[in-house]
Amino acid sequence: MNLPGDIFIIDDDPMVAETLKDVLQANQFDCMVYNDPRKAVADLPTYNPKLVITDLQMPEMDGVAVLEACKLFSPACQVVVLTGYGSIELAVRAVKNGAFDFISKPYSPALIIEVIRRGLEKGRLSIDPKNKWEAEDARFADFWESKLSPKFLEELNSASRLLERGTPVLISGEVGSGKSTLARILHKRSRNRRGSLLIIDCATIFMEDAEAYLFGIAPEVLTESSHSKTVCRLASAPGGTIVLKCVESLSLPLQSRLLRVLGGGRFWSADKEPQSLEAQIILTTNDYPERLISKGLLLKEIPSVSAHPLIWAPPLRNLKFEIPEFAKFMLDDCCNRYGRGNLALTREAIDLLQVYDWPGNLHEMGRAMERAAILTQRGRVSVDALPPELVSVAQTRRQLLGKKSSLNTRDQDYILSVLVKHKGLHKEAAEDLGISERTLFRRLSAIRSTLLADKHPE
Repeated sequence: MNLPGDIFIIDDDPMVAETLKDVLQANQFDCMVYNDPRKAVADLPTYNPKLVITDLQMPEMDGVAVLEACKLFSPACQVVVLTGYGSIELAVRAVKNGAFDFISKPYSPALIIEVIRRGLEKGRLSIDPKNKWEAEDARFADFWESKLSPKFLEELNSASRLLERGTPVLISGEVGSGKSTLARILHKRSRNRRGSLLIIDCATIFMEDAEAYLFGIAPEVLTESSHSKTVCRLASAPGGTIVLKCVESLSLPLQSRLLRVLGGGRFWSADKEPQSLEAQIILTTNDYPERLISKGLLLKEIPSVSAHPLIWAPPLRNLKFEIPEFAKFMLDDCCNRYGRGNLALTREAIDLLQVYDWPGNLHEMGRAMERAAILTQRGRVSVDALPPELVSVAQTRRQLLGKKSSLNTRDQDYILSVLVKHKGLHKEAAEDLGISERTLFRRLSAIRSTLLADKHPE
């Protein structure tokens, strides 16, 4: 059911706006019409529209400014831009900046209704906590949590206890290594787990609006033009957890402001009232903090805001033995998404996945499994369904290693030496290696298979 205010129509031409309103109402959509875009932006917090249709060229405030205000207010709000023939390039740029779509005037009623329906569906998937994307992220977090070693889980438990006391936690790792997933696991293990989890990617925030977006604007410096930008995302998850991804993407002055807020400073909410932080804060970086500090991208004080040691998300190349399980999980998810039956990876494909170094980590594996699910109609995923560049690099690497097995001699010797050190006690050896006992058993089984294959070659 659509509620009044679900859709905003913004056009300085009253006739165009009213005509569009008639089209929408004839198709059971409730909407509000604004001829002044400034009034529409001011009403965003009051009506919380799911979709905004805006003209691109208006004298008081153009459609690009309306788009920015809507995205600052709610990333889930979808914006459709109406444009004349002469401003197609501007409309395309608006889409690249986050607009859902653009429609050229004169428009077909059937086309605009179709675009609106798709936009509302996308918005629903963006904000519904039970939507399929959120469910996929949560399932992967549960899956990964089940693969973590007792030692790593205890580290997360320690970090979650500090989170509950108001101490931020810092997670670092390579791009695509699963830092947001670890943050989700931390959130789930904290007392704020029933609250919302808000993940903010600092690398995607417009720099000129970043301060207002994160911290709001104090009333004494608030102007009419900046009113719509007073979003204050740090006030958006009281009793929950806020994850600031890629914090090194913020300018150094903004990082300094963030430090003051984390240290007990106040910020300004959209109602222009001073607020204290009521959410747990997790920061992530895409490299070791020391390297980012040396490059001038991160303030040296940022790592010290956490009383907990840095949590490092392990790169996928360090999880060789878990790679088949990660790949199968992602493959199953892709099969469900595209309506495929159950698929399995061939032994040859698994070997190459384990040999490959995965510079793009989990993100790269996700894309590889998506490709495999699309190209394989039924049965088993062969090497041919994997990305060609992945196969080429992995085959070259395997030749250099000189072994068919992905388990190299160095891995074997290290595992066996740790087992000897602990006099064959699997539990102690697993904790020392930072893996679960179940994983240790699998690795020992692989070592036995490799040794037997070397002793009795085919």
